[in-house]
Amino acid sequence: MTSISSNQFHSVASGLPWTPLGMTGINIFLLLILFAGLLVQCGCAEVSVDVKALALLGKRVDTEIDAYEESADAICGVYIVDLRNGQTITARRIDKPLKPGSNMKLLTSAFVLAALGPDFAFTTSVYGLGGDVVIVGDGDMMPGAVDLAAKAGESVYVELDRWAAAIKEKLGANFTGDLIMCSQFDLTSSRPPAWEEHIYRYVWAPPTGGLNFHDNLLEITPTVVDGQVNVKVMPESRFFKVVNSLKVGEKVDCILKADADDSLFELTGTVSASTKDPFYLPVNHPELFMGRVLAERLILAGAPFQGKIRYVKSKQIDLSGAELLYQKKTPLAVSLKRMNIRSLNMPAECHYLQAGDGTWEGTIELLTKSMIENYHLRPESFAVDEGSGISGVDRVTPREIIRLLKAFLTREGGQLVIESIPRSGIEGTMTSDLTEPGYRGRVRGKIGHTHRGYCLSGYVYDKQKKPVILYSIMANDMPGGEEKGGKPLQNTICKLLVDYVDGTLRR
Repeated sequence: MTSISSNQFHSVASGLPWTPLGMTGINIFLLLILFAGLLVQCGCAEVSVDVKALALLGKRVDTEIDAYEESADAICGVYIVDLRNGQTITARRIDKPLKPGSNMKLLTSAFVLAALGPDFAFTTSVYGLGGDVVIVGDGDMMPGAVDLAAKAGESVYVELDRWAAAIKEKLGANFTGDLIMCSQFDLTSSRPPAWEEHIYRYVWAPPTGGLNFHDNLLEITPTVVDGQVNVKVMPESRFFKVVNSLKVGEKVDCILKADADDSLFELTGTVSASTKDPFYLPVNHPELFMGRVLAERLILAGAPFQGKIRYVKSKQIDLSGAELLYQKKTPLAVSLKRMNIRSLNMPAECHYLQAGDGTWEGTIELLTKSMIENYHLRPESFAVDEGSGISGVDRVTPREIIRLLKAFLTREGGQLVIESIPRSGIEGTMTSDLTEPGYRGRVRGKIGHTHRGYCLSGYVYDKQKKPVILYSIMANDMPGGEEKGGKPLQNTICKLLVDYVDGTLRR
């Protein structure tokens, strides 16, 4: 950047046919032109504004919002800002706290970045302690993840098999005791207290633990033969039992009943036909669920396990004399993508608890404090109850969402969050959105789908892959949710923004 000293300015001014004192109006005008030119050299001048295009864009966006609000009986909070010149494109209800759905994960991401830093990694450690094996976890959500295993062409058991191999190699016949599963979280419940119990049965509301495997879900593949329902269950373990009480019915409506320690499951409800596509049902106790699968992998690896599978909290066990047998680390860049690309709720709660104090209640206070102190959010503009956005208590204004999106552009490690937000037509929750060549990859968007709400917030990029527009489009109170057009509205607005950036916006 070119700098201009006072001496340089004096040299330029002294060459004019007048002195600064007693300047005429024309002289002042000429001086302003000179200053403007110098500012451009300094890089201080804003990008010029195409006033007509800006006005047309604002009008088009407002027209779309008006039509949607009327047809869907919804309200919208919309804030769109052009980073290149600081111009506000649309500002509607930007200070009204709205249900964010999974836009709440943007707050969780910001919290994690401030509390843990970009170099943080989730760590799971395998120890030998006396004759026992102790597994200590701080919330890693990666082991056994179905989609990741499929993408890598690996078994879902691959990580547990590494642990089993290390235990066999280093302990061998000395492994005579128990398998102790140890969480660094101090939870009285595996789900946030404000979650309504009726959602526990759904794949998007699994429990959270310091140790997690297979997304804390049982995979069920039903086969109907002669009016009877048979099931294949994954993962497999002789250390839990699955009672199949499924019946043939008109639809798939299955419920998994799990006892307190995940040693007994019962499948109830109906399935309509055989299928190659499995469905997934949440377990009850993540740490013990992992322990029962790990015990099976130990036996298959030839390790002599005949003990018990027990659960303790990390502060209840003394590891001072323990031998580290194996350790797994998951960098924050990887775990954020796991959370945000597919908008998964259990990983969000793992990040939330790890950045907090390991309790549901205490972490609320710490996240709230962090948003105010580190990101300057106004206390009245948001409310949090957990980390994923399922709770009906969560609220945030469009203005504060934009504040966070802007902070990620300059804060150390903020790029990790930005790169975890799905790209249009390419990945995650935006794979099927804006797939046309002119729009594919031009928008990053964090989708938030909640009861009577649909939100989308993120970045629009220019052709040089630089983020140039911030947007938050939050639709609430529609009776029909997404089906009433929240998603099409947001995609239409994003297309208008790309057209505006490219200079191709038409009436």
